[in-house]
Amino acid sequence: MASLVKKKKGHRLYYYLVESARVDGKPRIVQQAYLGTAEKLAQLLQQNTAPVPLSATLRDFGLPGALWLAAKQSGVWPLLESLWPSPRSGPGPAHYLLLAAIHRIGDPGPKTEVSNWYEQTILASEWGFPAERFTSQAFWDAFEQILPEQSETVAPAEDPLDRAQLRLLGLWKEKQLVVYRLLAADYPPRVIPTGRLKLHKKELLGNLPTEPAVNSR
Repeated sequence: MASLVKKKKGHRLYYYLVESARVDGKPRIVQQAYLGTAEKLAQLLQQNTAPVPLSATLRDFGLPGALWLAAKQSGVWPLLESLWPSPRSGPGPAHYLLLAAIHRIGDPGPKTEVSNWYEQTILASEWGFPAERFTSQAFWDAFEQILPEQSETVAPAEDPLDRAQLRLLGLWKEKQLVVYRLLAADYPPRVIPTGRLKLHKKELLGNLPTEPAVNSR
């Protein structure tokens, strides 16, 4: 699937026509053609030297692309893929779980609307899966694989989801997006449907650096 992307070099933007495909189960750019700057493209159009496209596809790039990038850089996506590996072909449970979260943030609605929404986002180009793979029934089937058949107690220190969560909070703190004092005040105890006890506020604080006491005088 071909798409138009821009790259910033110095203080200028340059445009490329790229075609993405899945290689060894992962999205990769397989072809790339340099088009030039926006001024160059405008000049070609004015001179009628550029081929007139027969059709154009509009993609929602900003928020879905940013959330997909954040999921990869924060370690959330690698963790999900390690817990629920993708099959040889087609999306895996991790794709459905992350897509449900991105859809809830970007365009909240029922699962019956996810397929059409996904097709209009940059995720369709990045992942390379047809929209027909993300039907409401497909989500139900994927979530049945995610939920364990039996409840089991896992210590917070051994729970990969809790470790990923703490790493994510540490990344946010490092980038000064949040402060631990705010997290400690607003972080509620959680119990997931399987009955596994999750981190409570005191346990979370025990894993985070403490702030020095402030003299009230």
